[in-house]
Amino acid sequence: MDDSVRDKLVKIFGKQILSVGHERLMVLNIACTDGFVTNERLRSVLNIHKAEIADLLKDMCCSDLLIAEGRGRGTKYRLPDFVPNMATSVPNMATSVPNMATSKKKMNSEEFKELIKSKAAEWISLEELAVSVNRSHKYLRTNIIPRLMEEGVLEMLFPGIPNHPRQKYKSIDGK
Repeated sequence: MDDSVRDKLVKIFGKQILSVGHERLMVLNIACTDGFVTNERLRSVLNIHKAEIADLLKDMCCSDLLIAEGRGRGTKYRLPDFVPNMATSVPNMATSVPNMATSKKKMNSEEFKELIKSKAAEWISLEELAVSVNRSHKYLRTNIIPRLMEEGVLEMLFPGIPNHPRQKYKSIDGK
C-alpha cells in the first residue's frame, strides 16, 4: 500500500484501520486510489467468490468503512470522506478562490437552479455535478434532479433509465 493512501485512510478512520485485515485493506486501498470500488473489480483482485465479496462490502458499509452508491450490479462503493479529484474535468475546483460552486453557502432555489443549469451546459455525471456545486450526490439525486427534470430544466442522456451507470445530465436550452 502506498504511503499517501495509508495516510489518507488513517486520516479518515484513525490508526486502528491498519488492523482491519488484509482483504478489507485491499478494498479500502482500491476505493482510495480509484475513487470507488465495485464487486466486479474486486473479483479480479481478491481470490474469493462474488457472493463473499458482496457480504464483505455489505459488512464494510454497515461498519461505516464504505458508502454504497446505486443498487444491484452497478453499485459503487466509496470512502465516506472521499471526494474524487475532479480538477481536470471541473474547472476552478483546484483553485482556492471561493466562488458560488465551492463554498457551501445557502442559496435560494432559483439561484441553485441557475447554478446547476450553468454547470450542466454540457453533459455531466451526477458525481461531477455534485462536486462542482458542493453538494452530495445523494441530495442531488433524491431532491434536486427529479424536480429539475419535472420542470423541464434538465434532460437525461439515457431517458427512462435513471440508474444507468453512465447516466449524465444536461440543461435544456431556453429554460
